[in-house]
Amino acid sequence: MPDNNYLVAADGNDWSSGQFIEDVRKLYEVYGFEVRSEKKTAAADFMIAKAEAGIRSELNVLCIEDRPVKPEIERIIERIQRARAEGRRTDWIIVASRPLADEIERKLDQADIQCSSYPHLLNELVPLDEYLPGQSVEIAYVCAVRTGQYRDR
Repeated sequence: MPDNNYLVAADGNDWSSGQFIEDVRKLYEVYGFEVRSEKKTAAADFMIAKAEAGIRSELNVLCIEDRPVKPEIERIIERIQRARAEGRRTDWIIVASRPLADEIERKLDQADIQCSSYPHLLNELVPLDEYLPGQSVEIAYVCAVRTGQYRDR
């Protein structure tokens, strides 16, 4: 049974230190990505890689435990641009614990940085929202991932 802090996290609130990054890592593993702790830049939390149809893609992943505000996202964009200028891996995705504001998504898109949110990743995995509209189903997803019920096929 998950602890209370973890159940709060399922609602997009405060994750324990480092737990959010671990939960995002687990989701990408379920999606079939190779998840590596080795990273090409200190600006990333980890890297993901996947090969399909002879094409291998790699992305640096940066996890944000809350919905970032404009000044914070500008600092993050600057950090990623510095890493790119140093010749490091250029493909990035930011995963936030809550959906991002449209303005923030546009700003990231202009900087050629992909973005997603934890609830969005969960809903793509098992689209329970189609069957339970308006209900919080994230707890079921989080518990399944956390307890290892979802595994790489």
